[in-house]
Amino acid sequence: MQTLIIVIFLIGHSQSDESQRLDGNVSNFAVVKGRIYIATDDRLYQMHRNLTVEIRSDTKQDDRVKILVPFEKENKLIICGTHACGYCEVLNLKNISKTIHKESVGAASFYPNESSLGFLVHIGDSTNKLETYLLTGAVLKRPKTCDFDLFFLALRNLNYSQNGGIFSALGDQGPVHIRSRKQEWMFLDFEFVDGFQYEKHIYILVHFNISGPQPQVRLLSMKKGTTKTNTLKSFRGTTIHCCGSKNYTQLASSAVVGGSPLLWAGVFKADSESTALAIFNISQGASYGVGDLDFCVLGSCYNSFKEGSQNMAPKAVYEYPSMTSVAVSVDVTVSSWMMFFIGTAEGQLIKISMDKGMKPTCPIVLYRSNDEHPVHSKMILDPVDKKHIYLALGNQMKRVPVAQCGRYNNMRDCWLSHDPLCGWCASASRCTFHDECLRSTWITIPDGSVQEQMISFQVDETPSHEEIIVSVTAHLRVVAPEAPVFSCAFTTEQGESLCAGSENIAVFPNCFCVFFRENLPAGGLGVTVMISIDSQTSSESWNLKNCSLIQGKPTFALCSECVAAGCLWSFTQRICAWMPLNSYETDKQDTCQKYPSGLNISKPEIDSIHPNEISFYGKNYANITGKHLDHVTKIRIHGNNDCNLKKVPFQSRSSDRLTLHIPGGNKGRMTVCVELPDGTCYGSAVVTYRSLPSCDLLSPSTSWASGGRAINILGTNLQFVDWIEHMDPPQKLGVQFNSSNLVYYTPSIGAETRRNTTFRLKVANETIRCATLTYHPDPEFIRFTTSSSGDNLQITIEKKVDKLNISEKEMNIFALEGDTEYKCEEHKIEHSKLFGVDTIDCQILQKCNAKIELVKIHIGNDIFEVTGPRNMSYWIISIFIIIPAIIVVSVVVWIYLSKRKNQMNERLEPLGCDIRNEIRQDEPMETQETQCQL
Repeated sequence: MQTLIIVIFLIGHSQSDESQRLDGNVSNFAVVKGRIYIATDDRLYQMHRNLTVEIRSDTKQDDRVKILVPFEKENKLIICGTHACGYCEVLNLKNISKTIHKESVGAASFYPNESSLGFLVHIGDSTNKLETYLLTGAVLKRPKTCDFDLFFLALRNLNYSQNGGIFSALGDQGPVHIRSRKQEWMFLDFEFVDGFQYEKHIYILVHFNISGPQPQVRLLSMKKGTTKTNTLKSFRGTTIHCCGSKNYTQLASSAVVGGSPLLWAGVFKADSESTALAIFNISQGASYGVGDLDFCVLGSCYNSFKEGSQNMAPKAVYEYPSMTSVAVSVDVTVSSWMMFFIGTAEGQLIKISMDKGMKPTCPIVLYRSNDEHPVHSKMILDPVDKKHIYLALGNQMKRVPVAQCGRYNNMRDCWLSHDPLCGWCASASRCTFHDECLRSTWITIPDGSVQEQMISFQVDETPSHEEIIVSVTAHLRVVAPEAPVFSCAFTTEQGESLCAGSENIAVFPNCFCVFFRENLPAGGLGVTVMISIDSQTSSESWNLKNCSLIQGKPTFALCSECVAAGCLWSFTQRICAWMPLNSYETDKQDTCQKYPSGLNISKPEIDSIHPNEISFYGKNYANITGKHLDHVTKIRIHGNNDCNLKKVPFQSRSSDRLTLHIPGGNKGRMTVCVELPDGTCYGSAVVTYRSLPSCDLLSPSTSWASGGRAINILGTNLQFVDWIEHMDPPQKLGVQFNSSNLVYYTPSIGAETRRNTTFRLKVANETIRCATLTYHPDPEFIRFTTSSSGDNLQITIEKKVDKLNISEKEMNIFALEGDTEYKCEEHKIEHSKLFGVDTIDCQILQKCNAKIELVKIHIGNDIFEVTGPRNMSYWIISIFIIIPAIIVVSVVVWIYLSKRKNQMNERLEPLGCDIRNEIRQDEPMETQETQCQL
């Protein structure tokens, strides 16, 4: 059976779930037929049942909606919040943007982090009109700054016609409320967990004295009366203790199971990981006891008190780590099965079915989140079809199917899911819900009890000891329009009929085969039985043995052989015997673990497993260290109650070390032991499956083309990453885990052009998309200069401005003087976009007179060489030589040009005079002479 479980309880993540991300974390939500209403920190949502948003309404900045209650009968949605010292509002259920009534009233707690409660109750009887009220609860842990009275519990009106009007807490003789006996009740450490009405009783679950030395879970109850007043007069309380020797003092979530007497389930916590699902008969708490010394009802306080049912012990306790919520519905109970939907702190939704004896099946994972947002304490089944459940994880709402029947491909796998909601539909040849197979034969798990095998058998001998009787039982429940045809066929390994010439009787769910004992050889007989139900068949094979011949020293192997042969192992006589017909013995191979292996080898021991925390994708190349591991054949990994069993081969082995690939699994703790050849398993190491790694941010998000830049991946659970898959160009890159960061070094892309490339995280054999990295051309260095700085030599390097944002830590700079290399210390980068040049300053210590000829800059995978002048004195000498030379040349040129100008003037003056004389030849002689002289 153990090997069969492997294929069934693998990952149950549903791909068909619906989701909606919101602007804030979900604080409360409610579901009616066809719609869902959600309150976040600052918004109210109205959605279709498939989570598409119809209306989104913003609330006031200082407002928190603490009470959210649909009133379907009157098409209203009642909300109460903290704005302006408290208010309650009636909205249109079909359009929450329409307000019907709003009133200032202290129905809920004044402060956002304080506990409040609100739900509908119906009061009255057959002779009086049935009235609906809003039962509100509020806890105040700080001095109030508002004038409203804040009642611990109160019954408030929902109609104007009721006494005192809408939202009034008045009864026929004044306010109808319950308060603490102590005057300082408002500062007591209370917290509401749940409240509901079931038939004639009203129940409220609270934490009491949470931070005190003796925290308690209290069940407060009232019997439905004809008025507000006589309803509250029946108030009583009792303490719920959970569970056994462990002290679970906190209640995380609550759900009504139903039935008579009334069963109720709660998730109890001892700490964040130690949690238990406990089922109680809470009718006891409502039937016994009088009042409660901690509270006053209608102004009267009890002076004497008898607590309800001191022996209110749970009917069943199921321990599972990190539970946060539970949901169950009377409508979901199928036949004698009860189904519980459980949310966990790791973001998983699991389903556990319990038979009529409260024995649980192995958990089925319906949904698991990639991150680790815990599931909200409230979960609600879809009232339309009961085939989906609503849950909240942080800022996300989910609608998840309550069963995944379609993932099972044959009748055996459908049955082995142990899901009461799933059965094999004969006409469709697929695994379905019952309502999808109403006109055909539907085959599912049987009523009443958990069965590990679909077909079981027993072997006995007739009183004459001459014949062997094989009794086969089909552990099935068959629902069909007509009585189905049932038959069995027994055959040997040779294909011959085992029952030839003898009796073969088939009456559902049993069939019998009788054959002569002489046909059973000493080594056993291979037998196959095929059962048929209408057109559906299933078979099972066994090796029948003569039970009385299975003899020897009691060991695990001998005991297991006896049980596997359909015989009865007697633990008192320590022998293998024939199984009496109609015996209900439940021997399993696991019960044989009390016996030694019988092997002449040392008992293996496990010291540790590394890593002991992995993602739910699993882990390649994990190591188990210990002693005497030489003879180990397999590693066994299993969850609570041996659920989710996997048998894993090892990759390599020595006396003190095993290397293995840990397969994927669901979130939570698994136990690891090592198996010997006879099937015994030793050691008990724990490996914890957690959420997948997340890739949230790259720092930096760029790289130079030649590669080698260290990129920090920021996210969660990055220690689970095995390597990086670089996409362009395709490369496998190693990683280094540093604190919460993952570091890898970029490869070269060769081309000196801008390019975007993506990469993925590889976890075990799976891939997770990460982010995009931008490549830019390599940095370009222009020149360097040197100057003295005290005893040190300062080097200044010029670099073209780029988009790489290189830091000082990413560079190593060396300066060369001949064959001598100096390391440049104290790097400093100054970015300047004005001139398009960045400068890098560093110093060579105690070498102020070094004659640097070349600078080498190590960045990533490459080395960049920079040339430049020897030192600053070269430029100073050049300035003193060149500038005077320029001045001298300029003076010489000026003098030369000045002389040339004077010579030209001397030549031009007589020429000008001659021209003027020619122009004035016709003038009188006196005038000519005068002008020449001029």
